[in-house]
Amino acid sequence: MRDESSLPFRLEIHWVKKTNRFEVHDRIYTVGGTTSDGVEWQLSQRQVADAIDAGTHSFCVRHAGAILEVVSATSRWGFRYIKTIADESQPDLLLELAKP
Repeated sequence: MRDESSLPFRLEIHWVKKTNRFEVHDRIYTVGGTTSDGVEWQLSQRQVADAIDAGTHSFCVRHAGAILEVVSATSRWGFRYIKTIADESQPDLLLELAKP
């Protein structure tokens, strides 16, 4: 796997490793995918939120034939997490990508 700084600017999330927790900011542990050149990558939810906020990377998912942007959000308790622009408060569309 590549280090975060060597990854392309835009990354498509193919899978999510979720936790057993129910708080919005604790539901996703890591996300990952494969770059266009076949390299697998994996980042923590915090790394993705930091990269989005810093503008160093952008992330997306495919859902029902559409490409949806992944954004950084803040829970009502002040914790940062990620979700798609189509999600309300819960990262439901990302959680659909959960690994079995």
